[in-house]
Amino acid sequence: MSLINFNELIEDYSIITLHGSFELYIQNYISITELVPDRIRIRTGREILTIEGDGLVVEYMDETGIKVLGYIHKLELTRL
Repeated sequence: MSLINFNELIEDYSIITLHGSFELYIQNYISITELVPDRIRIRTGREILTIEGDGLVVEYMDETGIKVLGYIHKLELTRL
């Protein structure tokens, strides 16, 4: 049995944090592929994250994380 390198694991996967139904933070993303008021699609290393809701906006974005605000109704992960 081998030990998993935690840093490698973090680099390969995104970390999604949802605060209620109004605030979402995604770490370790690659790009935004769609951005409209009722849907945002974000490509991560292994998935496409689709966020559906009302009044969705990207409040903050840098090279490691994105913060989305709005009334979030649905989250969907699709493996690549």
